[in-house]
Amino acid sequence: MALPSMRSRSRARTHAAARPAADPAVPAAGRPRFEWIDAGKGACMVLVVLLHLSLMYENEVNEGAAALWWDVSSAFAPLRMPLFFFISGFLATRAVERPLGATRGRTLGIYSVYAIWTLLFLARLFVPQARGGGAAPTPGELALSLVLPTSYWYLWALPVFFLVAWACTRLLGERRAWALIPFAALAAAAPLLKPLTAGLLTEPMDAVKLSSIAANLVWFYAGVVGRDAWLSLMRRATPLTAALAVVAYAGVFVALRATGNGLVLTFAIAAVALLAGNQVLAVVGMQNPLARALRWVGRQTLPVYVFHIFLVSALSAGLKLTGLVPVLQQHTQVWGAILPIALLVPVVVASRIIGAAVLGSRLRWMLEGPRWLTASRTVAPADASRA
Repeated sequence: MALPSMRSRSRARTHAAARPAADPAVPAAGRPRFEWIDAGKGACMVLVVLLHLSLMYENEVNEGAAALWWDVSSAFAPLRMPLFFFISGFLATRAVERPLGATRGRTLGIYSVYAIWTLLFLARLFVPQARGGGAAPTPGELALSLVLPTSYWYLWALPVFFLVAWACTRLLGERRAWALIPFAALAAAAPLLKPLTAGLLTEPMDAVKLSSIAANLVWFYAGVVGRDAWLSLMRRATPLTAALAVVAYAGVFVALRATGNGLVLTFAIAAVALLAGNQVLAVVGMQNPLARALRWVGRQTLPVYVFHIFLVSALSAGLKLTGLVPVLQQHTQVWGAILPIALLVPVVVASRIIGAAVLGSRLRWMLEGPRWLTASRTVAPADASRA
C-alpha cells in the first residue's frame, strides 16, 4: 500500500491531475487515460463553437462595435487551437514511432473525413439562396477545397502534422526536438501568409487556411516531443503558479493589443497561453460538474467539430428567413451578450448527440473513414513468426 503523501494538499491534487485515471470505458489492458486531456479538448471545442456563434452574430446582425462574446473569443484565441493541437500531438507520441501502415486511421482516415464533410458542407452552395447570388462552385474550386485546408482545416491539418512528426522522428531520431526551431519560425511568420493566400478561393467559397496551418504545426509537434516536460510541469503546478501564468497571459495579451499584433508577440502569447493551460488543468478538480461536462464533450470532439458548423449555418439561415435580424439590431449589444452564449450549450449537446447516433450506425465510416482505407497494412508479429 502506498504511503500517504506528505506534500501540501494542492500539490497532491496536481499529481492526481497528471496521473492517468482509470476509465470504465477502456478495457483494463488498454492504455490509461488522463482526465485533463478530455477536459482540455472539451474546453477548446466549446471555445471553437462559441467563436463560430459569435462570428455568426457579427456577420448577420451586428453593424457596430464588436459584441461581448466576440471580444471574449478573441481573448481566448491564442489558447484555443494551440492547446487543441498540443493535445493531439501529445496523443500521437507513440503512434509516430510505428510504421505508416499501422497508422492509416490517423492519416488516410482523417483526411477522408475531411474530404467527405468538406464536400457535404459545400453542397449548400448549389442552392442559390445559400450563396447570396454568387456563382455555384466550379469543379476546380471543389477540387481546390479538397486539396487545401478550408472550413474543416483542423481535420486537414491532423494527417499533415502527423506525417511531418513521423518523418522528423525517422530522420532526426533523438535530435527531433530541434525541429521545433524552424516550426516556431514558421508560426511566427504565419500572419504574413494570410494575404498571400487570400485570393486562392473567394466568396461564397470558404477561404484557404494555410496561415492557420503554419501557425499551429509547432504546437502539434511540441505535443509529440514534449510529453515528459509537459507532465513534469503539471506535477509541479500549484494554485499560485497557475494564477501567475494566467496573469502573465493577460499581460502579454494586453501588450499584443497595444502594439498591433506584432509577429513575435503573436507567437509568444500562444506559448504563454499553453503554459497557463498546463497549470490550470493541473490544479483544477476534474470531478466538479463543469469539468465532467467538458470531459463529456472532450471524449468525442470530432463529431462536435463536424456537426456544429452545419448547425451554426442553419441558425444563420434561420435568422435571415424568420426576419429576426432587424429585431435583434434594435438592441445589438444586448442581444450580442445573450444570443451566442444562450445557443452554445444546445449546439454543443446537439452536435454530440448527432455524432453519437452516427457512430452507432452503419454510417460511422463518415466520422472514422472507410474501413478498407483505415485498416492496418502491417503484418502482426505473430503472423510474421508463422510466416
